[in-house]
Amino acid sequence: MEKDRLSYLLNLRNKNLLTPAQSQELEEWVNLLDLKEVTLEDWVKEKGGEAGFVKYLQTNFEYAHYNIKVRKIKLWKKISIAASISIIASVGFYYYKSKEAEQTKIETLAKIEAQILPGTSKATLILSDGAKVDLGTSDKMEFIEQSANTIAKTQSGKLDYQTKNNSLNDNSSNTVIVPNGGDYQIVLSDGTAVWLNAASKLTFPVKFTSKERRVKLSGEAYFEVAHNKNSPFLVETNNQTVKVLGTHFNINAYNDENYTKTTLIEGSVKVQSATNLKPATLLPGEQATLGNNTLVKNTVDTKEVLAWKNKMFRIYDQDLYSIMKQIGRWYNVDVEYRGNLSDLRFGLYISKKRNIEQVLELMEVTKTVKFKIEGRKVIVIK
Repeated sequence: MEKDRLSYLLNLRNKNLLTPAQSQELEEWVNLLDLKEVTLEDWVKEKGGEAGFVKYLQTNFEYAHYNIKVRKIKLWKKISIAASISIIASVGFYYYKSKEAEQTKIETLAKIEAQILPGTSKATLILSDGAKVDLGTSDKMEFIEQSANTIAKTQSGKLDYQTKNNSLNDNSSNTVIVPNGGDYQIVLSDGTAVWLNAASKLTFPVKFTSKERRVKLSGEAYFEVAHNKNSPFLVETNNQTVKVLGTHFNINAYNDENYTKTTLIEGSVKVQSATNLKPATLLPGEQATLGNNTLVKNTVDTKEVLAWKNKMFRIYDQDLYSIMKQIGRWYNVDVEYRGNLSDLRFGLYISKKRNIEQVLELMEVTKTVKFKIEGRKVIVIK
């Protein structure tokens, strides 16, 4: 008998068009269901609900010649019960799936909030009067008037200082603070571009009016200084001053690091320590390292130095503590160490846009260290 015979008979029954022979045929088929001690409701559920129920009936219609003893239930009572159960099961299934979807959504949102995400372009601008401006990732173009200048926050996450009147003097200073888990770009009023890494601060004049252009840095920044032979550009950190006329260079001067490192990309710079050590004049590709009352220079891989600016971790043979400081700043996490890890060194080459688990897994594959994440804390275990 064809599999669609059941659908055909049920359709005739719904239209009250069944012949006596067809009614008998349908009743005999329903009586083939060997329910034993299982309720019809449980049997429907066992078959996967309404869809499974219909599929099962259609499939087993082919085996009507089997002689199976069943409990006798009037045909239309069985059909009514089955139909009622089917409707209830469908409503219940829909309600269950809706609640399940709602719970899944809540759990997903909670999981997203708990994730340790990569850093984004963000900072806080402190104006000369102490007012604070949030420099988030909004695409909205914002303008802040400051006496002779217009400060424009561009859509690309860049703070651009544009002088409206060059004849006016303005001795006020601003400060941009980038938190852990962020970075930011600034274009100063002279056209100098500055990229600030996470946990960094730059203080600078709103307008350069003297014979020199002086800024103060804490943290790490990459500078592309606009050339001006009549006005040298000076970057002050807590223990040195870098002097240039117009060039590209990087300064790493975090307070929690033992050394301040100045790396020249192009042009020329002069590094002078606060303790009056012999100055170091750098050539492109050279790095001046200041610390322990010494100032030395050597040749380095500038791609590794500037990887942070290009949203990359590009590390060759660094100690674990130095690497974890970078990871901690970028992902805004605390780091706890368990055991002596001072002898461990790693290389790391991966996008800073990846989640923290992927970054840590690269070091775990060496089987020399393990990581455990608890909230916003990374535990390092040997």
